[in-house]
Amino acid sequence: MKKIILLAVVAVSVTMVSCRKELTCECTNTTVFTPAGGGTGSTVSSTTKTTKDKQKKKDFRLTESCYNTTATQTYIYGTFVETAKCEVK
Repeated sequence: MKKIILLAVVAVSVTMVSCRKELTCECTNTTVFTPAGGGTGSTVSSTTKTTKDKQKKKDFRLTESCYNTTATQTYIYGTFVETAKCEVK
């Protein structure tokens, strides 16, 4: 009986340790500006990476806001569309 309990404790410990590892959130942020009166707009892109040790994927995604997002802002002079495409690696 003691051996079964010991094996169960070891199995749970290994599972808990293996769930926590180094994770990286890699985001590509793109901003597209379209002028209201037509003409040539512009696009700006950047990439960000955030890495942390000993994290669970769900907790890491929440604390680092590692999600795909899109926001549109319309002004008198034009429209900005900001897009973030994020991936946990």
